[in-house]
Amino acid sequence: MTVPDPGTELLLRHRATFFGILGTALLAGAADERFRWPAIAAGTASVGSFLALAAAAEAPSAQLRRVQQVDVALLAALGAAAVCEALGARTT
Repeated sequence: MTVPDPGTELLLRHRATFFGILGTALLAGAADERFRWPAIAAGTASVGSFLALAAAAEAPSAQLRRVQQVDVALLAALGAAAVCEALGARTT
């Protein structure tokens, strides 16, 4: 992929760094229950905000629609993780 300008490249690198941090938080949440709710909340905020912004886009490209579909599945997985965590917290 060719990046049109240095500013866009910087934004893409920033986003990649954010996803690395978020992924690390989600892995920490999977390993340690102290981090689960913050990781679920951060993941939900990230995916949800992208879906809201993408929904407002005019004439989304096929690539954007594909990312939206993946993010809907990720949001469902985060929702399932929240339900499992909530149910697990009540039974212990």
